[in-house]
Amino acid sequence: TRQKFANICFDYGLDRVQSSAFLGRLTSNRRQELFRKLQKTLGDGRGAVRLFVIGDRDFSQQLQFDTGMWT
Repeated sequence: TRQKFANICFDYGLDRVQSSAFLGRLTSNRRQELFRKLQKTLGDGRGAVRLFVIGDRDFSQQLQFDTGMWT
């Protein structure tokens, strides 16, 4: 299920920021569409989906530090 979720998120142009966390810009309609698709994929299985909406102002002020691949 996690890989199915990841593929769906990638289809929506989101970037992976942790193994089960994705980040990107979506319109309200695309966000609702994504949420419904993830809910349908999960079905009656165990798990949870949370979408956090971050305003443009806060999103543009994010800080990022990349050191490369983890070993």
